[in-house]
Amino acid sequence: MGIDEKLEICYEIIMQAARAQLLNARGVRTGYTHWLGPELKKEVRIFSGYVSQRAIDNGTHIGLVLEHYLRIQTELTALIAKHLEAGENSEEFVNEVKRLEQVHIVTKEENTMLRRKAISGNYEKAGIELIPWSNVPAESLGFLRRKLQGAVANAQEFIS
Repeated sequence: MGIDEKLEICYEIIMQAARAQLLNARGVRTGYTHWLGPELKKEVRIFSGYVSQRAIDNGTHIGLVLEHYLRIQTELTALIAKHLEAGENSEEFVNEVKRLEQVHIVTKEENTMLRRKAISGNYEKAGIELIPWSNVPAESLGFLRRKLQGAVANAQEFIS
């Protein structure tokens, strides 16, 4: 079974709760981002190839997170709300999840800052400098690779 088919099943599961009026759009979205999505991360989540300078300076994989820089929670909640109003569309859900499941490596503190309403995911406002993988110092690659291993679909591109 391919990832598109798995995501269609996820959509059917979470929308069943919406149809039964058990959950609002945010609750339905949580069904994907906190329950089903993590089970599919090795197949759908994509590392962008960018790491924050502070993550590099951290010196260990501990305290680092894979940050969904396209605002997956906000965007999927809005999409689900639209589907509750205008009608369900599993194809749109699948395409949007695949687009939104892109991540950078940042520190936990940076991730928290990015979620603040005043910052709203803006790396510049948060003072976060992103470094392309090709410019990451060799001595930092080991612990950054450890963060990616088993957590993203394209890990082999950065681990090999």
